[in-house]
Amino acid sequence: VDEKDLDVTLTGDVLAIKGQKKQENESKDGDRRYVERSFGSFTRSVRLPFEASDQNVEADMKNGVLTVRIPKPADYSNRSKRIEIKAA
Repeated sequence: VDEKDLDVTLTGDVLAIKGQKKQENESKDGDRRYVERSFGSFTRSVRLPFEASDQNVEADMKNGVLTVRIPKPADYSNRSKRIEIKAA
């Protein structure tokens, strides 16, 4: 997938990646030449543990791998809390 075939959006706490796969296979058999084309679209959504600002968000594509960097808000803290288990 090429970066021109991808659409990355950030809405609140949801990162969405949409894209279009295009594949072409060519083969030759003597005097005949065969070309097969296949297309398909995909969508992936990831809910973030915080509402992200669209400032300083970066997306890079290298060797077919998409990397999206979303900085945590300054006031974000790990909201998990250990819960004590009481014996019954």
